[in-house]
Amino acid sequence: MRVSSYQDDHFDVVIIGGGPSGTAAGITLLKRDGISVAVVEQSDYTSFRIGESLSPGIRPLLEYLDIWEQFKQEQSLESFGSQAAWGSDSLQGLDYMFTLHGPGWSLDRRRFDRMLAESFRQRGGTLFTKTRFIRCEQISGNDWAVYVKNPDKTFRIIHCQYLMDATGRRGTLAKQLGATRQIHDHLVGVGRVGQLPESTCLESCIQVEACEYGWWYTAPIPGNRVSVVLMSDADIVNRMKAAQSKQWNRLLNGLEMTSNRISGVTFVDTPKVFSSFSSCLQQVGGKNWGAVGDAVASHDPLSSTGIPHAIGSGVHGAIVALSALLSNGGLLESFKKSIHEDFYQYLQTHWKYYQRETRWTDSLFWKRRCTPISIDPHTVIKNVECSTEATYFDSTHLSNHLYEQLLGICQEGESIHNIVNKFSDIHPQLPDQKIILGIQELMFSNHIKTDNFNMLE
Repeated sequence: MRVSSYQDDHFDVVIIGGGPSGTAAGITLLKRDGISVAVVEQSDYTSFRIGESLSPGIRPLLEYLDIWEQFKQEQSLESFGSQAAWGSDSLQGLDYMFTLHGPGWSLDRRRFDRMLAESFRQRGGTLFTKTRFIRCEQISGNDWAVYVKNPDKTFRIIHCQYLMDATGRRGTLAKQLGATRQIHDHLVGVGRVGQLPESTCLESCIQVEACEYGWWYTAPIPGNRVSVVLMSDADIVNRMKAAQSKQWNRLLNGLEMTSNRISGVTFVDTPKVFSSFSSCLQQVGGKNWGAVGDAVASHDPLSSTGIPHAIGSGVHGAIVALSALLSNGGLLESFKKSIHEDFYQYLQTHWKYYQRETRWTDSLFWKRRCTPISIDPHTVIKNVECSTEATYFDSTHLSNHLYEQLLGICQEGESIHNIVNKFSDIHPQLPDQKIILGIQELMFSNHIKTDNFNMLE
């Protein structure tokens, strides 16, 4: 391995990931005189990037970053609302899931990300593009050695005092440092960008249409184009072969409102699959490192909070980094509390929103999101079916492998509460809700029996 290391490759902060959260963090750090910052970005900002809508709450954040005026000039396609066939087969006006007032924007996401990156560079930041993070290690004192792969395939060592993970849902840095990420679902998007006919002008709003296997959304983007995306679980997409162009088209044509809206649109690209699961880091940072954006907590695209959350957490994470560099680092705990409280509130809203759709109660996609927890945690197990064939059933919330493990730790006389704690110790990446729903499913399928199936009111 050829390694190139230069004397000037030392920064106060190195941010891994140059999306909105990473560049927002970098711009915030540069507001403080004397702080040197580098962003390591794997792309060159030319490839397809999903995330076409921007909720109204973004304005104060962009004003804080001093890029609001530039944003208005570059992104002029306002979106005054959205429409959804959700819970019924007719379109209804729908405000943003969290932000209820004012217009939003339909984005050219690549241009938006480039604008943030260039703003970071123009203010004195160092931007490494087409550069891939390999690994990191702590060396003498408080310094980090960050190993990256350059565009010419050589390797570079960058030294810094503070590391920030802005690598999105992959959470590459946090994973390497042993942080636990709880993943609440396996939602993915399968999207394409199409060109509208010159004579067609699409209404400047987002349209959502629910279906048996998930939901679709269409969003106009600058250049008389439209983004069309199917949202479903990864296993459902694989089973339906929905990432193949022919099948994707067939599914799209089966949706009356969505297909009518984009009649005449030409697609030249193949469907692209991207992760959209909801997740949250249990350790949002540690000694001289922290995570921001989707790397610290990720939301369902239905919430329209992705980019505002990314930028907001990037700003907050930068302030935490400054605290670590310039004082005792006491802000990390408050950052953790803020992230976890925000994510808890997000989950409550997410649950209520999906409860509105009741047309496909037996569909796997909707059962995973709408099944309530109805078992009392103090319920005690009376009998366990120990047959090796017991867990081969049409499971909903956990894989058959996990069900086998879960059944294996269930014992007569044990309370549901204790079983959840034991299984959580083995699989800390699983939220308690999923484990409880798994136990509940084993009860409903008679793999576990109790003296009295205590139901929550």
